[in-house]
Parts: sequence; structure tokens; C-alpha cells
Amino acid sequence: MAGLVLTLLLTLSAAYGLHGDEMYYVVAGRHPAFGYVDQPPLTPLLSAASVGLLGVSPTAVRVLPALETTLVVVLVVLVALIARDLGGSRRAQILAAVTAAVSGYLAAGHLDTTTTADLLA
Repeated sequence: MAGLVLTLLLTLSAAYGLHGDEMYYVVAGRHPAFGYVDQPPLTPLLSAASVGLLGVSPTAVRVLPALETTLVVVLVVLVALIARDLGGSRRAQILAAVTAAVSGYLAAGHLDTTTTADLLA
């Protein structure tokens, strides 16, 4: 499932152009500072590094969010396992996993934003 999500996100990443925030993060990452008012410095640094390694393209900017979202898919399974450890039935485990999957975690991976890393953390 995680591989499918990664493949889907990377395949569709070039289907639409860069979001304004994504361009801002790339430029801000080239001039790192801890004084950003609107975001922490990690996202811009990762965005600039990704573009530095892979070139300027929507796919290059969205590689790291896609990988982070892939790890979030693994967390969906972890939610089901937690439900099991708490004594939940098979139905409760499935419900917990479905709830985690549709809660917005997986939707956050299509753009390079500060939210993607936050959700993984």
C-alpha cells in the first residue's frame, strides 16, 4: 500500500505546476534563516536541497513530501495495531485504520508544505 501511494504521488506530481508556497520554500531555502515568521527553517532547507539535487521541477520539489506520506501510510497500520493492543476487535482495528487513512494525513502529501513533516512527526 505504501508503494502504491508513493507511485501515485510521484506519477501525479508533474500533472500540475508548483504552488506559490513551494516556490517560496525553494527560494527561502537558498537563504536559510531562523527568523522566518511564517514557517520553520527545515521545510525550506529540504525544498532547496531537493531542487539542488534533482533540478527545478514539480516532481523534484514533491519527492520528499511523497516519501513522508509513504511513511504516514505505515502509521495507518500502526494505528490499527494500537487498536488491537487496546483490545479492539477486528472491526475496531479496521475502523481505526480507515479513520486514520481518511483523516487528511494522506492528502497532505501532494504538496511540499510544512504540514507534511509535522504529520509524520
